[in-house]
Amino acid sequence: MKLIQSVKNNIVLFGDFRPFLGLLVFLLMGMNFYPVLLKDVYHQNVNLVTTSSSVYGPSKSLAVAKVPYNFYGVVKSFGKFPLERLNEISNAELEGLILSSLPLNMRKKLRPHLASALRISENHQVDPFWTLSIMYTESHFDPSVNSIVDARGLMQIMPDTGKFLARIMEKTYVLKTPADLNRNSRMNIDMGVYYLNRLLKRYHYNYIIATVAYNMGPGNVRTMMINGRSIGVRNNYLTKVTAAYNEITEKARRHFAKMKKPYKQTFVVRRRWKVRDSRRVFRLFNKVVPQNFAYLRTSEFDREISKKLIF
Repeated sequence: MKLIQSVKNNIVLFGDFRPFLGLLVFLLMGMNFYPVLLKDVYHQNVNLVTTSSSVYGPSKSLAVAKVPYNFYGVVKSFGKFPLERLNEISNAELEGLILSSLPLNMRKKLRPHLASALRISENHQVDPFWTLSIMYTESHFDPSVNSIVDARGLMQIMPDTGKFLARIMEKTYVLKTPADLNRNSRMNIDMGVYYLNRLLKRYHYNYIIATVAYNMGPGNVRTMMINGRSIGVRNNYLTKVTAAYNEITEKARRHFAKMKKPYKQTFVVRRRWKVRDSRRVFRLFNKVVPQNFAYLRTSEFDREISKKLIF
């Protein structure tokens, strides 16, 4: 009887501490399981969290998304790629689309220089895929390559051309030896893109002539023009650049083909010559709202206006 009575007393005494023991067990369980619940958030690189597909939880992003590339100042692209739509995706997405379009050996070579090439192309407002296509054709993304005529680096800059560009560019580039064009890849890309933009403006945004001139020089192109020879016809270099452009933009074209186009405000212009002037006026406004200009003949214009006036 004494044994039974002592057991009952212990049960009653233990029952007095039951709420505290339950709270202790709850805290211990929380300490073990709470980090597990947050593992997906804390154990990832927040710099990569830029899209909704890579985010866990209700928030869209845990880090400030980088400003997308802006190529609204490019008059036209080399391969009719919609460069104005590049601001619809993040920098990481664009770089991923470009790399996934290339073979594995080319991805490894391009990855260290891709961000610099895209940013420099944006600074000079040059078609970035054209830049990468020239780089692909010239060096296959190998900064240590030297040609027979001593052209060097990713963009195959000649030493004399590099000294000329270093003098006219608003940069503090100094070329002590030709090997500097191989060692400083960013300088090499910057010089190459600046030279491409210079050629493009010189030839009134004719990509065929500008591409051929980058390979054989403006002097040889001028000689061909004087002699009345066609430029770019059966040109092996231009063919290679075009093939590289199509390869680099393959995944990006498919990606944008699946994406819906954003809101575009349309302006109907009655006179054909006003379309050109209107594009110049609204070029800066395209950074806020994309503009589209459509030309209609007089009868079509009046018909569209009459539709708007009918209530």
